[in-house]
Amino acid sequence: MAGARLQLRCRQRRRRLAPRHDGAGKGPQDHHRRRRVHARAHAARAARYGAEARFRRTRRAHALRHRRRRVHRRPRLHPPVGLSLAHHQGRARSAAHRAGHDRRQRLRRLRPVRRGGPRRRAVPELPPHRGDPEPDRLGPPRARDKARRHRNVRGCAMTRPITILVAALGGEGGGVLADWLIEAALHEGFPAQKTSIPGVSQRTGATTYYVEIFPEKGARPPVMALVPSPGGIDLMAASELVEAGRAMQNAFITPERTTLVASTHRVYATSEKMLPTDGRYDAEKILEAVPKVARKAVLCDMSRMARGAGTVINAVLFGAMAGSGALPLSREACEAAIRGAGKGAEASLRGFAAGYAQAASPLPAGERAGVRDDSAETPTPTHPPESRGSESERVRREFPEPLHALLEEAVARLVDYQDAAYADRYLDRVRGVLAVDREAGGEPGGWPLTREAARLLALWMSYEDVIRVADLKTRASRFARVRQEAAAKDGQIVVVTDYLKPSANEIADILPPAWAERLRKKAGPGRAVKLPTSSVAGFLALRLLAALKPLRRKSARFIEEQALIERWLGAIKRLGFAALDAELSLEIVQCARLVRGYGETWRKSRAAFVRILDELVENEQAVSKGADALKAVIRSARNAALAYEEAKPAPAAKGMPVIWMKQG
Repeated sequence: MAGARLQLRCRQRRRRLAPRHDGAGKGPQDHHRRRRVHARAHAARAARYGAEARFRRTRRAHALRHRRRRVHRRPRLHPPVGLSLAHHQGRARSAAHRAGHDRRQRLRRLRPVRRGGPRRRAVPELPPHRGDPEPDRLGPPRARDKARRHRNVRGCAMTRPITILVAALGGEGGGVLADWLIEAALHEGFPAQKTSIPGVSQRTGATTYYVEIFPEKGARPPVMALVPSPGGIDLMAASELVEAGRAMQNAFITPERTTLVASTHRVYATSEKMLPTDGRYDAEKILEAVPKVARKAVLCDMSRMARGAGTVINAVLFGAMAGSGALPLSREACEAAIRGAGKGAEASLRGFAAGYAQAASPLPAGERAGVRDDSAETPTPTHPPESRGSESERVRREFPEPLHALLEEAVARLVDYQDAAYADRYLDRVRGVLAVDREAGGEPGGWPLTREAARLLALWMSYEDVIRVADLKTRASRFARVRQEAAAKDGQIVVVTDYLKPSANEIADILPPAWAERLRKKAGPGRAVKLPTSSVAGFLALRLLAALKPLRRKSARFIEEQALIERWLGAIKRLGFAALDAELSLEIVQCARLVRGYGETWRKSRAAFVRILDELVENEQAVSKGADALKAVIRSARNAALAYEEAKPAPAAKGMPVIWMKQG
């Protein structure tokens, strides 16, 4: 463009210096002032500028003829050299618009070398002259370019790998599943790659495996990513429902692209179990969000299917992934990958077939994927019927039928915890709460006050102490379960090591009150103990502690717990009979949810429970404000304590001294 501007300046100078023959400047209509220019000076100047212009044009034409005649990869335009310029003052128009000193120029007759969009191949030649014909339009891409285009499993053209993200918990075979995907892809002749990001312990996150498969045989080695990106996942597989919810939250699942394959069973995380209240995530919200977030979803209880096939959940998950249609892998290639692993191949193939059939079969009309009715299933009793004894007959004789299942399980638990006399004491306490429930009219509602009180009382009376822990760790059923989980064969030795950290307060809890008080004054932090339970010395040490169960009634904590239970039950009966308000009694009953845990957690929660009893339930001024106000204050204090906040009940009004003064 610099050459064009210089050429324009030369032409303008020649135009100004050239003699006028149209009579311009002679009449009053001309707005320019007359100028007197010497004729010889004008001619010499015009000749000089004309020679310079001819030299520049010759030089540019020579450069154009000797330039390279090939342009690669992108469209080009004719250079502006040698093209005429169009000035807006030289156009045919009315005289009103001819005046002015605007020096803007416009290049004209500039034509693109290629019509239409860009092509793969380069233009063979660039026409050196503007009169030469332009090259023809390029034809369609070559056959080899067509071969590079492929279609994915959904039928749309694509030139990228298929991305797969697998989230699995520890011990569920997520790494083996990723290996199966790679082997199946290589069996089909597809390039594949996998990476993994390990999770952390104590169930705060799953291990994720990222796999990319390029569904083209004989292609150049593709460039694949090492980590997944939000919105860039074609197939998301989760071995647990909340892991699928985490993938939704992290934007790995999109409605335009992602197929979700997940199991609907739950393995509770540490963040769910550490709360004193019910901290479980709402699985229904995740199931409701799946149709809105995922393009396609395959949801079922894969844990139960894996147990039925005698294998691990990864085989069922692999079958559901293959049957969903989101993988460019045939069933034969997937089964060949499982057989190639060798160990446990037959059981894994059974699980694979179950998952494949579940993903390939449509759901019945009106049924939501992954939801099954658990309410109709009868819960399995924790304790055998023979451990219930004659107390079970007493339950059927003295209590309403809706409470039989709960009370029988509670009685069996307390007999196993202490003895039959302890279970009889439990039934006596529940019968007192049942009397309050009858007076308040709880029969139409299924005895809600008695049901909640019986449940919390059974848990409270079977509190965990050192004696209980030692008894549970040395039972034959525990060693059998450990051998089963370790898949130990007959004759193999399994070594069990328990890591304990008993504090001085926990040791003091099983001592008589006088000894316990002395030890608690000098109590410090606990000391870690590594105890080989499967050895003779470790087993005998724990059995010695478990043998102290008959002496538990004389321990310091047992006496303290029974006294606090009587205070709690007395408040329920006193306020329940006085106000005949079932809701108020139920608020007091639910305060027992605070007394749980062990160690420092138990001491803090117990202190909050005692504070609510002292300042609210047993405070006459708080009770005098009415049942409605008392219910609201108790509920607020209990919720604050359950949320690990400082429970601050309304302080009781203190009496002010009255001072009498003499007048005058």
